[in-house]
Amino acid sequence: MSDRLLKALLVMLLIAAPSLAQTAAELRQKYGEPEILSRKSSQILIERYMVRGSITMTVKFGGRSGRACELRIEPRRTRIQNSKRVDVMSEFEAEQVIKELAPMEERGRLIKSSNAEFGCSTVDFGDYERVMIAVTRRCAAQGGGTYSVKIRWKDTVCEQIDRQASVAEVAGNALN
Repeated sequence: MSDRLLKALLVMLLIAAPSLAQTAAELRQKYGEPEILSRKSSQILIERYMVRGSITMTVKFGGRSGRACELRIEPRRTRIQNSKRVDVMSEFEAEQVIKELAPMEERGRLIKSSNAEFGCSTVDFGDYERVMIAVTRRCAAQGGGTYSVKIRWKDTVCEQIDRQASVAEVAGNALN
């Protein structure tokens, strides 16, 4: 076989590689029993885990693979510090959780990154070959910190269901 053919086959295998997201069993082993948030009739299983003492993670699982397709990481809403309610995680904590759940070596090549600013909030997007990561942060003037992190694996059942819902919504709006 020629080198070109071998390289082409390798690229095809990497592109077709399954999502490296964790399964429900792996997350249970790591974080304990979750709170179940979805109904049994739902196409997607949704569970909430305590990742750290002050951080929760809501996970959507889809399809037969049983792998996570979307994670939303947020501070636990009941956290109080210095008599004030804290609605952010430290940026360090947030980065540690991101690295734990979507390690750099599993994301693939960075395709593009961007950010959007809304007053004192910023959303940073990282679009990788296999995953998209969005981090919403509070500005330093208001104390800094991370409001939330969304990690979404590409080409998963979650994306397919979202596309179907969008198509159905557009079709329904066109009929009205």
